Amino acid sequence: GKENLDKAIVKTSSPKQILSELNKGVKRSLNQNSPGNSNRDGMDAAVVKIKMEAGAASKVYYAGANRPLWIIRKDTGLLDEVKATKQAIGGFTNDNQEFEEHEMILNEGDMIFISTDGYADQFGSEKNKKLTTKRFKELLISYHTSDAKTQKHELEGFFSNWKGKSEQLDDVLVIGIKV
Repeated sequence: GKENLDKAIVKTSSPKQILSELNKGVKRSLNQNSPGNSNRDGMDAAVVKIKMEAGAASKVYYAGANRPLWIIRKDTGLLDEVKATKQAIGGFTNDNQEFEEHEMILNEGDMIFISTDGYADQFGSEKNKKLTTKRFKELLISYHTSDAKTQKHELEGFFSNWKGKSEQLDDVLVIGIKV
């Protein structure tokens, strides 16, 4: 995984090309194109590149393999979702799979979030229900004006309370960046 990512980053700084290179590297490393190889594991990924512009704006480039980018605008507090390409890295994905790259201008104070699916997919509460992406987005919106330390504390606390005594189903990673 990491070795393939390191090789991709050396070749390019374009998020879509990093994902394409990573896809080829993972398929090669796991020998997934060999006849009879039953290992068809794939993974989700998101790559973000931020380029600071003159003034208070930044240019953000994003490409995702099944993982979206969420933007919360400082001035409105609304969440916009930038959709990912509906393909994994590795697995059954074609060797020459291309990933769509999105370019956007963000203003100072806007926030971007990427995450694994582990947070939203967690079962818990008194009714043993899935947390859901909808509820997760609502949490991000409610905490977006807080500082990073507070956001981390609130998200961890909510997740822990939601999970309760249920087993954690998956890895959880949430990355928030204030532009």
